[in-house]
Amino acid sequence: MLKVAQRLDLRRDQRLEVNRKLLLLRADGSLLSMCTMWDVSCSGAGLRYERPLPLPDTIVLAPNSMVQVAALVRWRGTLSCGVEFLERLPEDHPLLQT
Repeated sequence: MLKVAQRLDLRRDQRLEVNRKLLLLRADGSLLSMCTMWDVSCSGAGLRYERPLPLPDTIVLAPNSMVQVAALVRWRGTLSCGVEFLERLPEDHPLLQT
């Protein structure tokens, strides 16, 4: 019998592949690190960073000084994490623009 392992993707929204630099902030607005967003949807994103980080449960993504998006960290890796936005983003949100 052949068994094939498949990762079940339960995300509601289709992810867009991106390669965008962002500031990663604590909820109080202080800088945590720079990061790269590798994928994004209306409900969340995948992030990479260059060194291990002690991530709080809630973080803020800031692609520029005018846009900030609060998110819950849903999973953590050594150099990456997945986040769910606290509020669903509209399709025309600047963070979703490629």
